[in-house]
Amino acid sequence: MSNSMTETMKLPNTVCSDALTEVLRDGAQRLLAEAVRIEAEAWLAPYWINY
Repeated sequence: MSNSMTETMKLPNTVCSDALTEVLRDGAQRLLAEAVRIEAEAWLAPYWINY
């Protein structure tokens, strides 16, 4: 198991059956990434030092 915080998760190599599926998958991945970023910022905010 890696301890790197910057390592990206490898997703299964799937073949999109159509363009709509690809657009929906890409949108869902962006939304999930944004939600994780917001949650991480909220969790870390009390520990940040404001300069």
